Amino acid sequence: MEMEKLSFPLVSQLAEGFYRGGVYIITGPPGVGKSVFVKKLIMDSIKDNYILFVSCDSSPKEMVEFLEKVGLGDKRDRIILLDSFSSTLTGIKQEPVFDKIDLGDTQKSLFDLYSKLSQIQGKKLLIIDSITEVMLGSDPNRVISLLKGLKQISESTNTISILTMHSGPESLQDVLWVFEYLSDGFVELGYEPNFESVGILLRRIRVKKMRGVYHDTNWYPFKIGKNYSVQFYSKEEMKALAEAVTGKKESE
Repeated sequence: MEMEKLSFPLVSQLAEGFYRGGVYIITGPPGVGKSVFVKKLIMDSIKDNYILFVSCDSSPKEMVEFLEKVGLGDKRDRIILLDSFSSTLTGIKQEPVFDKIDLGDTQKSLFDLYSKLSQIQGKKLLIIDSITEVMLGSDPNRVISLLKGLKQISESTNTISILTMHSGPESLQDVLWVFEYLSDGFVELGYEPNFESVGILLRRIRVKKMRGVYHDTNWYPFKIGKNYSVQFYSKEEMKALAEAVTGKKESE
């Protein structure tokens, strides 16, 4: 597989690169910023990649509105939106604006994804945000089959695939471990426990796994700013935060 640099927020600074044909997972608790990472990735990559985006947690209309908001409305033709959100709703009349996909139907969804990706010429990304609902509502073996199928599709279509998922539910821990084992890269987002214990939600990130390339596995604190910016905290900022929490200066 061919390795390349991908403008993946923060992760690109912690790992040498990504393999085309690889499947990469970003996981963390609700609210930690997984969808912000995805949106920033799209902002930075859409000029050089065609993107197949599967929306599971919200309507694809939100992605259209996002592109307009950040001045990328003219790149709308470079992103294909699949609706896995509305496909789970019943009894509600919906306007068929976007093609629907049901990830719970493993064979059909894999066929649909392969068909879409095969028709795209040039560099491409597959982004699924997120697969948590599928995991909660399906047989674990079926979910694992979905991931194995995505690996085959990614490799055969030379696609970099990014999947997000929640790490919270205890019932998902066994499946989460299998996903970590099968994936080509596994990125964890979370909250710094020492700060969380005093009521401060300080986000942190680590690249736990990145197959075939050098990567830094340490935890690093980060912040989310305006316009979907994602940045590491500087040493000075961390020092000031620690002093604010402990009430002591580092020299004391």
